Amino acid sequence: MSSSDERGSATVADIASLIGGHVQGDPLQPVTGVSQNSELISEGDLFVALSGRNGHGAEFVSEALRAGAVAVLTDDRGEQLCADFCVASGVPLITAVGPRRRLGEICARIYGRPTMRLIGITGTNGKTTTAYMVMQGAKSLGLKVGMIGTLATYIGDTELPAVRTTPEAPEIYQLLKRMSLESIELVVMEVSSIAISEHRISGLNFDVVGFTNLSHDHLDYHETMENYFEAKAALFTQDYAQRGVVCVNDSWGRKLLTRSEIPVQTAFIDVPSSKFEGQPDWRGVLDEHGGLVVHDPSGNVVQTPITSPGAINAMNATMAIALLANVGLSASDTCHGVGSSVVPGRGQLVCIHNGVSIYVDYAHSPDAIESFLSGLHHLDHGSVITVMGAGGDRDTSKRPLMGAAAARHSHIVIVTDDNPRSEDPVVIRNSIVQGISEYPNVRVENVEGRRNALVRALELAQPGDRIAILGKGHESGIEIDGEVIPFNDSTVILELTHRV
Repeated sequence: MSSSDERGSATVADIASLIGGHVQGDPLQPVTGVSQNSELISEGDLFVALSGRNGHGAEFVSEALRAGAVAVLTDDRGEQLCADFCVASGVPLITAVGPRRRLGEICARIYGRPTMRLIGITGTNGKTTTAYMVMQGAKSLGLKVGMIGTLATYIGDTELPAVRTTPEAPEIYQLLKRMSLESIELVVMEVSSIAISEHRISGLNFDVVGFTNLSHDHLDYHETMENYFEAKAALFTQDYAQRGVVCVNDSWGRKLLTRSEIPVQTAFIDVPSSKFEGQPDWRGVLDEHGGLVVHDPSGNVVQTPITSPGAINAMNATMAIALLANVGLSASDTCHGVGSSVVPGRGQLVCIHNGVSIYVDYAHSPDAIESFLSGLHHLDHGSVITVMGAGGDRDTSKRPLMGAAAARHSHIVIVTDDNPRSEDPVVIRNSIVQGISEYPNVRVENVEGRRNALVRALELAQPGDRIAILGKGHESGIEIDGEVIPFNDSTVILELTHRV
């Protein structure tokens, strides 16, 4: 529920005029908030009833009105479902073509447009880490900072739970309104491809947006890599942003340079596996001690230790420094705050037990697994033991690719359960093992139960080895047949190491 200070006001006629809709009922009815969820309605809200994957929101109009909604916005299908009920209830109904596309503008009209600096970050891997590094870099200078993303929502020092990477438009605008009232000066937001496709960020204009990379993921939604890329590229238009920073370590980033409709700077991390023709605006280099050296567009150089291991996190840090520079904060001022960031469940060194370094990371795509594990090889001389699985009811085509990526950079791979959801976990595990089969020199174990897999990893590890627990990162539960069972990789590994 929002407080009265966090709410605005517009009439039904104002909203209809804004989006070209027609009204049945009182056009002068005031509206003070917006919600798409009938369970999150506050008194005075406009209930937005849209078509979803499992039904239509108009089916929940009666619940929304009982909770305090004073008007309804829907499409032609929704009008057929709920017009008679709205008329009988005396509640005005707005009908428009494609209202989802204009929902952000409605929210901006009611809650007001954000006044703080906005940074948006998109990409398959690295969004969360980069956003967290941006937040910590800005906070290290004493700024009041907000963050909206996968880990949580932060309003200064207040942490709120996150439901998804990028919330729906009403939730975004409610959060930004609250942040404005609490004098937040800068907000960094993770922007998912699905959120862009579903117009959740419509009406926002970011000071700067960043692109980290693109790799195999979410094809159950986008179907092809080209569609996936197009969704990301849409962020780099004048509709959404003033300027951008693009990582050019992969071919998709280089392609984005030719497609961006806004001015962009390039960022690049020097690694043997990637080349860039020309001089990038921002260039990061890992030194022999694992520290990060960043060259800025003016030829200045800053250097900082970096807490999270590997080239992928060096790239995330370089991106964070570049994004902060694009909102007026110098690299020399922010680099140490960025480099010292400890991101929960992202390249997190949980503990060192009996000479074994144990890391937890959220990597759950082939490229993310490859990038993280390749960075571990520079940290010690023992074996890499990887514990991994894959989520059920999601893109099945990436599972053998994930197994192959783990095998290329591990001595032992323990395949276990992630979030099987409604799928048979045995089928998921076997699909991953299939991708490892082409690497006969890698030991693979198929272990039912994630806790059992962590126990097995500790049994196999020798001093100097590294254990990488991948896929769930900060998550606090395992979803099985609609039930979420409490489980956090970091917490469980600490429990197990205290027992051993």
